[in-house]
Amino acid sequence: MEMTRGLYIISVAARLLEMHPQTLRKYERVGLVMPERSGGMLRLYSPEDIVRLRLIKHLVEDLELNLAGVELVLT
Repeated sequence: MEMTRGLYIISVAARLLEMHPQTLRKYERVGLVMPERSGGMLRLYSPEDIVRLRLIKHLVEDLELNLAGVELVLT
């Protein structure tokens, strides 16, 4: 299965998701999402990353799960 390359830098991904870039960094830090890195170390989010982040946002905001709960749901 071929991976889709990262297309969106963090500011664009944050705007698409209506999230703060710091939230995306936090989700990466705890291992919920792993965006690619460009040669200049910019985070590059793929369409699959965006879908996963939308699910995480739903779990956190709508279902009020904490990040440990989100991790359990996603594994």
